[in-house]
Amino acid sequence: MSADTAEFQRRRRLWMRRAVPFLALFFAAGITGAATGHFEYAFYAGLGCFVGWSWFTWRLYRCPRCNKIPGADGEIALNPRHCSHCGVQLRADTSA
Repeated sequence: MSADTAEFQRRRRLWMRRAVPFLALFFAAGITGAATGHFEYAFYAGLGCFVGWSWFTWRLYRCPRCNKIPGADGEIALNPRHCSHCGVQLRADTSA
């Protein structure tokens, strides 16, 4: 496994571990808003979670070589084999 592949997989695991709390808070805000009837608070809490998760994704989930987010046309590739911008291998090929 190359250094670029190992670094991207490290970043990807960290990103996934950090995404879970944001998603949990996002859904908890919606459920709490529905249960209490305070949808405006739930909306702002959910919006804050979404903005925080988006910022975290933008900062962390990047190719270690070209520093761009893997994906094409504004989409994020969740576990790409190669970077769509520079072509570096981001996932180890296990079919040897």
